Amino acid sequence: MPIAVTWDHVHLRSPDPEATATWLRDILGGEIVRAPGRIDVNLGGARIFIAPLEGDNAVSPPPPHPHQGLDHFRLTVKDIDAVAAEIKA
Repeated sequence: MPIAVTWDHVHLRSPDPEATATWLRDILGGEIVRAPGRIDVNLGGARIFIAPLEGDNAVSPPPPHPHQGLDHFRLTVKDIDAVAAEIKA
């Protein structure tokens, strides 16, 4: 029998954590949660940790395939056309 699991968190790096959190709140309905030195967003039962980029703040190009690490994550919505229209607005 499979082990029952739930999403706990996803950790993102962003050049502008505040803007990223605001987008997740405004477009996807997340709840911004602030703590000293960090900003998180509760979204769909999981928490999104948003940290600033480190070092010279440059975004590295993607590595060649195959590579290890996050490839993608999926969000499920009831009406994709309505969500797409909202994001484009």
